[in-house]
Amino acid sequence: MPKNSKKLLAEEWFKKAADDYKSAKVVLQEGGYYGTTCFLAQQMAEKYLKGFLVFSGWKLAKIHDLVKLLNECKKISPAFGDLEDECVLLNDYYVETRYPLDTPVDYSKKEAREALAAAERISRFVLKQMG
Repeated sequence: MPKNSKKLLAEEWFKKAADDYKSAKVVLQEGGYYGTTCFLAQQMAEKYLKGFLVFSGWKLAKIHDLVKLLNECKKISPAFGDLEDECVLLNDYYVETRYPLDTPVDYSKKEAREALAAAERISRFVLKQMG
C-alpha cells in the first residue's frame, strides 16, 4: 500500500476516534451511564493505536485488546511502552461496560474522567509519534 494511502487510512481511524471522543465528552458533561464514557475511551484508544499501526504497514487484525495492540506498536517504536498504564486501565472497558457481569458495576464520574484522560494521553502520544 502506498504511504499516502496508509496516511489516509490512519486519518480515517483518527476521525472515528474523534467521534468517540465527542460522544464520550457529552455523556461525561451531561450525565448518564458513565460506563459509556469508559467504553468510548477504550474505543478511542483502540482506534488511535490501530491508526498508527496501519500507517506503519501493519496488516489490520480484529484485535480489541489494547495491551496486544500496544505490543504491536512497541515493535515499531519501543517508546510506546510509556502507554502501558493507560492501556491496562482502559482494556477491561471493552467488555465489562457493555455486558452484564456476575456483580453489576456502577461506574463513577471520576472513573469516566480517568478513562477519558488516559485515552487523551494515548491520542496525543500517537499523533506526536506520527509527526
